[in-house]
Amino acid sequence: MKFFNQFYGYLKKEFLLFYKRKKYLYLFLGIPLILGLFFIFALNPGEYKIKVGVCDLDSSQLSHQSLNSLDNFKINFLENKDCLENLKKGVISKKYDVGIVVPNKFEEEIKNLKQTHMEIYYDNSDIALSNLISWNIDNALYGFKRQIVDNLNKELGSKAGAVRSNMDIILEFTAFSPSIQKRAKDIDSDLKNLEEMDTEFIVNPVWTNKIPLYESKLDKSSGMVYVFPIISLFTILMLASISIIYDRKTRFITRVKSSSSGISYLFAKLIFFILLVSVQFLIVLILFLINGGRYNMPIIELMKLILSIALINTLLGFLIGFFSENEGIAVLFSLIVAFPLMLISGIFFPIQTLPKILQYFSLVTPLNYQISSSKAVLLFGQTFNQGWIYVSIILLGICYWLFKKER
Repeated sequence: MKFFNQFYGYLKKEFLLFYKRKKYLYLFLGIPLILGLFFIFALNPGEYKIKVGVCDLDSSQLSHQSLNSLDNFKINFLENKDCLENLKKGVISKKYDVGIVVPNKFEEEIKNLKQTHMEIYYDNSDIALSNLISWNIDNALYGFKRQIVDNLNKELGSKAGAVRSNMDIILEFTAFSPSIQKRAKDIDSDLKNLEEMDTEFIVNPVWTNKIPLYESKLDKSSGMVYVFPIISLFTILMLASISIIYDRKTRFITRVKSSSSGISYLFAKLIFFILLVSVQFLIVLILFLINGGRYNMPIIELMKLILSIALINTLLGFLIGFFSENEGIAVLFSLIVAFPLMLISGIFFPIQTLPKILQYFSLVTPLNYQISSSKAVLLFGQTFNQGWIYVSIILLGICYWLFKKER
């Protein structure tokens, strides 16, 4: 009975203290709202027309047609005098997102069935925009390229057909010579193949059909499996560590040690932060549901997921609190732990593209485990690895040992 009375008193103290320290209450409520909304808007950016500066040195009908095919691009034609120099300056100064130079003889080379090109100038110091521009330009030019290939198909078939129409006359004149006639028939057969050949085979012999494994609606839903673990990691590390430091500064830990073993104290704190993580989960879930996300809700697995994330993050926060001298150091340690884990979590860069040593490290980090577990439960309604139980027991043992060593 004494244990439960102590447990209830410590838990009540955590709630009252959290309510009184308004800045931490606002931080706890504000971070999931701000980061959740930010991530949702980042996944659904507003329509942006890429600003393009153009030096059209060919000034032909075909060059204008190719540039007009660039949808969602704001085209700005530059004067030919010092055009290239002004174009480069415009890209550097951010006046244009990208610069395009259409060379002389652009139309002539296409009509003569010769490969031509466009020169693209971009700021390669802006990695994200560079990738967006490259993808958009290739996509936008696809229709124009396709039209050229289709026209080539028609022209090639037409010319080959015209030549074949005269082959009957040639075959009549070669009737007296079987060897020449055989050769003429071979030519006729080759022309027939040429007439029927699709030039798409030349430029694109193997095409790819991209088929996603899961339903397209998963795109809107998948953001939560990254956002919730990251928000929980950052806020709980910080709040749990600060909570330990506050109790140490007010000598509350000393009073606890003189009246109990400390187990009820640690359990009360764990329950308190599990409830906080549950509230954070509901806030983020509601935001993504409003945005159109759809999730599986196996209650037992969902409870285990929240419990695993809360326990691991809280106990890590306790460790930071025990090792930190003050709240400023605790916040700094929380950032040092959380930020690198975020970078290798797969939300900013695909894990497969990281150096091998970071890939291996990422697989054993708590954030990677939490993200993969969230994906299994929320997106597919599956169970997840229960190894967190053993990790939590080890962390709890370390925290209890550090608690006993506190003076």
